Amino acid sequence: MEPIKWTGRKRLPVIRQTESAECGLACLAMIACWHGLLTDVPALRERFSISTQGMTLQRLMECASGIRLASRAVRLEPEDLKSLSLPCILHWNINHFVVLHKVQGSKLVIHDPDKGKVTLSLQDAGKHFTGVALELTPAGDFTVRDERKKIRLRQLTGKTPGLQAAMLRIVIFALALEVLTLGSPLINQMVIDEVLVAADRSLLTVIIIALLLLSLTQMLLSLARQWASITFVRQF
Repeated sequence: MEPIKWTGRKRLPVIRQTESAECGLACLAMIACWHGLLTDVPALRERFSISTQGMTLQRLMECASGIRLASRAVRLEPEDLKSLSLPCILHWNINHFVVLHKVQGSKLVIHDPDKGKVTLSLQDAGKHFTGVALELTPAGDFTVRDERKKIRLRQLTGKTPGLQAAMLRIVIFALALEVLTLGSPLINQMVIDEVLVAADRSLLTVIIIALLLLSLTQMLLSLARQWASITFVRQF
């Protein structure tokens, strides 16, 4: 069976590692995405167990096989990197992996899970490249799909007891303060239209009391919102 070819627009993303031991998974995810298997580090971490000390080249090849990417390890000199099937994985600094995206003359475009996208000269790359590269190509049963882990807000809030209630309190206090703030101009306008123009002293007394109550309520709501925010930060 012929390998399945990704006919969409090929793009090599920069996928960063979340831990130093996950550079191999990040490189594997980048090349998988290039071939049409849209994945990420969390999805691969769920499928494959890795040591806290990182991945060996052999373990990286096993994981590649698990997502139906055929691998070929190659030993070569930096000046021969242009002969590789790109993108490919390079063994870097003895204990790290990076993805070689392009060779542009004497420059290499590297996607480093730790540093991001970098461009190096062949001479500089030779200081880091250990001489081992790993080519990855789709096997016959490779399938194009999207297996990235999608995290919804409900999943995050639903697993934390009290989080939704705490967020709701903060929102209610904020909305109440906003309503009172919007009401202040209306009272000021009433003072001008009804009290000053009509010289209604009885209404003036009522409005003064209302303004005092409004200010007191605003102060209490502001304190309540601050308390809710501090409680939220401490608990979550």
